[in-house]
Amino acid sequence: SSGEVLTSNGAGTTPTFQTAAAGGADTSLSNLTSTGAEKTCKAWVNFGGGDGTTAGNVYDSINISSVTANATGKYTINFTTSFGNANYCGVLSSQDGGNYDDSAVAQQSNDDTITTSTFSMWTSLSASSPTPDDARRVHAAFFGG
Repeated sequence: SSGEVLTSNGAGTTPTFQTAAAGGADTSLSNLTSTGAEKTCKAWVNFGGGDGTTAGNVYDSINISSVTANATGKYTINFTTSFGNANYCGVLSSQDGGNYDDSAVAQQSNDDTITTSTFSMWTSLSASSPTPDDARRVHAAFFGG
């Protein structure tokens, strides 16, 4: 009903509705425990992978200071606030190069090192023969750490 918040009670249990505090639900995330904080997205970015003029341009983000276009299809994502450790999870995707039959791939290379302050990655437009190439847009979200 109106004024209630759906609350998860953990896996295998039925969620419950709880009456929200005066003024509505707390959406600030300030009430999360340290365990709960580890389950939220700590950084995300939507940036241009593109045609040389948009490569590395950040369209929108949270906790991202910049994106560096290192070479064709190769990028370094720089965090505003570093992660507590380098064991975080990066979830990546990319938009094709515009031919609509491209098989866009976004991934971290084996030779890229994850640090607490940066994440290096590359994009390709061919899943069958991946070589670095500029995707139209690149999306990344980071959890944990």
